[in-house]
Amino acid sequence: MVRPIEEFIRALRASEVRVSVAEAMEAHKVVTIVGFTDRTLLKDSLALTLAKTVDEKRQFSDSFDLFFSRGQFTSAKT
Repeated sequence: MVRPIEEFIRALRASEVRVSVAEAMEAHKVVTIVGFTDRTLLKDSLALTLAKTVDEKRQFSDSFDLFFSRGQFTSAKT
């Protein structure tokens, strides 16, 4: 089973947001710490980890809002 954060990283990469293996590992740690319940905290935390340029930050925000708009992530486990 693919974890939601892995699917999100794939979505980011498909949206031309460069995510290195090290950044993906850091994103997993972020999710372990903050969880999926507080979307604002999750979005801000992952943005600090995954989006580097102004364009990537914009694309990250759009991708996050679309990807995590599904209700299934309010109780997702890492």
